[in-house]
Amino acid sequence: MTDSEKLSFLVEAVTKQDRKMDALEKNLKEEIQGVRSELKEEIQGVRSELKEEIQEVRSELKEEIQGVRSELKEEIQEVRSELKEEIQGVRSELKEEIQGVRSELKEKIQGVQSELKEEIQKVQDDVTGVKLIMENELRRNISIIAENHLDLYEKLSEYKKVTDEQFHLSMRVNTLESYVKELRKERTA
Repeated sequence: MTDSEKLSFLVEAVTKQDRKMDALEKNLKEEIQGVRSELKEEIQGVRSELKEEIQEVRSELKEEIQGVRSELKEEIQEVRSELKEEIQGVRSELKEEIQGVRSELKEKIQGVQSELKEEIQKVQDDVTGVKLIMENELRRNISIIAENHLDLYEKLSEYKKVTDEQFHLSMRVNTLESYVKELRKERTA
């Protein structure tokens, strides 16, 4: 049974007691009225006795109600203190759990950070290696290629000169051949 159910039960018990008291009081009054109308003369003598009895019943019921109220108050107080203790316990447990989770997360974050640092260092080492290769090997190879390219360019320029001369000579030969053909046609004609 939860604390709120206990509290509801206690409130309901007090309410039932109040209702019983009201019902009891109502019943007594009705009974007294009935007896009064039927036995008015007899009631006069008994009236003082009944009043005393009623007073006694009232005081007894009041005392009983007071007792029930004080018992319920005590029980409510106990429930409150139990709930407070439970809440404190839950709070401390949750605080401990949160602290545990925090420390686990810190450890994991530190682990990830150290792994990242190692990876970054590896990448930096690789980059440094690539830079060294570029400086030492690629630059030298580029220089060699540039020198060979220069040689090829010079040879191409020479070849182009020879080709240009051949072209000019070929054109001259063609022109001369055309001229010779015309001369032959004129002689034969």
